[in-house]
Amino acid sequence: MFEGVLFVQNLGFRIEVIGIGTVLLLIAVGLLFFFGYRRIKKEGERASLKENTLSNTDLDIVQKEKLLPMYENLRQCIETQKPYLNPSLKVSDLANLTGCSSADLPYVLKYYYHQNFFEFTNKCRMEEFKRLAATPEYNHCTLSELAIRCGFSKASFYRTFSKYANTTPAGYLKEAGIVRIEPEKTEGN
Repeated sequence: MFEGVLFVQNLGFRIEVIGIGTVLLLIAVGLLFFFGYRRIKKEGERASLKENTLSNTDLDIVQKEKLLPMYENLRQCIETQKPYLNPSLKVSDLANLTGCSSADLPYVLKYYYHQNFFEFTNKCRMEEFKRLAATPEYNHCTLSELAIRCGFSKASFYRTFSKYANTTPAGYLKEAGIVRIEPEKTEGN
């Protein structure tokens, strides 16, 4: 007896109620109209903001003047202090070491290195790994030990190395002609 209209008997009165499907359809149309209107309104606000801001070239000049000293401090810090060797390094830690704010550091990394914080630290760690792996002094260390010395966790090292070098760490060493003497493994009975 349900054909789009539901009949309810209540105290002798017959009440017609619109079907559930029709109610849901009206709600959906109302929501689409409401959110569509809000989106159009926001796009209009964004367009007016763009007209009142600096052009991209002016903005680049302003940013460069503000970010250049922070970039110089970051570069010097990376070269001398090697903070990326700390496996629990955070944006705030690196910002404190370089003398810039935690809000500005990601802009410096994006503007000068075209990387986010995690990409930047992982690239630094990977370069440190390559340097240590080519150094005879660390020839006795396993690849995992070298990775940990460079600030990597064991799990992130292989994933990160494969992502940025498009090869495994062992594959990289072979391609680079780096011969390592791996420590002997003792056989356990």
